[in-house]
Amino acid sequence: MTPHQPPPNIQQTYQNLKKQNPTKTLQLKHTKTNHYYIHQITSQYNKQTKKTTKQSTHLGTITQNGTYKPKKTTTKETKHEIYEYANATLAHTLLQDIETHLKQQNTPNYQDIIAYTIIQTLKPSPIRLLQTKWEKLYTSKTIQANLNDKHISTLLKDIGRNISHYYDLFHQLQTTNNLILYDLTTILTYSNHLKLAEKGYNHEHQYQNQIGVILAFDCQTHLPVGTDVFYGSMKDVTTITDFLERLPSVKRRNIGFVFDRGFVSFELLKKLREEAISYLVPLRKNSVVFDVLSLGWEDSFMYRERSVRWAKSSCEYGLLYVFEDPLLRGEEESVLLKRVVKGELSMDEFEVKRELAGVFALVSDLVRDPLEVYLLYKGREEVELAFDALKNSVGGDCVYLRDVESVRGFFFVCFLVLRVYFKILRRLREVGLSGRVLVEEVLFELSKIERVVEAKTGREYYGSIHKRSRGMLELFTKEIPMG
Repeated sequence: MTPHQPPPNIQQTYQNLKKQNPTKTLQLKHTKTNHYYIHQITSQYNKQTKKTTKQSTHLGTITQNGTYKPKKTTTKETKHEIYEYANATLAHTLLQDIETHLKQQNTPNYQDIIAYTIIQTLKPSPIRLLQTKWEKLYTSKTIQANLNDKHISTLLKDIGRNISHYYDLFHQLQTTNNLILYDLTTILTYSNHLKLAEKGYNHEHQYQNQIGVILAFDCQTHLPVGTDVFYGSMKDVTTITDFLERLPSVKRRNIGFVFDRGFVSFELLKKLREEAISYLVPLRKNSVVFDVLSLGWEDSFMYRERSVRWAKSSCEYGLLYVFEDPLLRGEEESVLLKRVVKGELSMDEFEVKRELAGVFALVSDLVRDPLEVYLLYKGREEVELAFDALKNSVGGDCVYLRDVESVRGFFFVCFLVLRVYFKILRRLREVGLSGRVLVEEVLFELSKIERVVEAKTGREYYGSIHKRSRGMLELFTKEIPMG
């Protein structure tokens, strides 16, 4: 059968279209009703079937007189736009102190930092999705931010390069003459080119590439006030030395540190005393300073409905505060007995170790009431909670970035997210809901409170508000203006 030959004028129009679109594969199709259509042919490879399939897309029509008529694209007019309102508004309000500082310091692209932080607070997202998610928030109408993926990549590097600028911010966030909870954790990284990444064992005893992330936490405000990243194998004591060196010297004497057992270094304590920096450090039970058996218990106090007894004495590093918790004593004795059953301890060794079961000691230059010292150390639970949020709620559980500056910039944004997280948690504690309502739950319920903007008239109003969402809204009436 002889192939159909289109009329010369139609053939000429078809050839002209091919010249005008050299990158497209065009095809002229003829129907039984004597109509001529232009289609674009594309190929797509199917990984499952391992075959290439062709797809045809209709572009337009060529009339009998040779006129090309493109396909009409019908766009449905949007009557209104719906934005998430309350969740992003709350996050933005709680970032006002940070935004004010960044603005006063003429920080480049500070609005982009705030916008990025808001999105990460609501739900951690890959960089490529930031702009799309931002456009769904009502806050995008009040903050002019550029969240293009290439721009954000450059922004993170700029943050990482200006580390001294952000250490000034850390100092402004700290309360005067107060103690800072300080700790280090390790974060998994999948980047093989990151200089900070070093092989090490994590808490699950897995030998993987990791980096070190520190958090400084204010004991008075119960908010994060500093962060930084270090080599994955760097010792805890070394990080505090570097952290101190980066702090403005005029501010160092106004703060003190509450450390974990990993920071016990008597050389560090001497250095802190020389610089008049206060410290509170738990001692290991095998420490030469820790001689509890020679002390006599002096008194007791109540902590969470259980009694704790204490003793105090002087040592060359300040004061030694010793505590015994009966509940902790029972737990530690149980662990020791299990080791006896497994053959890891003899009964004689058990009897020696049980003398210190439930007992722990703190050394400090502070002269405080023992109960106050005890509560300061128990405040370390805030840091543990912050690290848990960092890894499970803020999206900092692993890192794919390839350079040090970008990693430092990313964890600075995570630090800002944690400040919002703990401000919400603080409010939940104030109203007695911290044990029943999660921070994530608050943000989820507030995401249901939407702002509707009519396209033609520009009129704005709120959508219907669910009862549970209204309950969350009542917790933050000052932070979420409803107009």
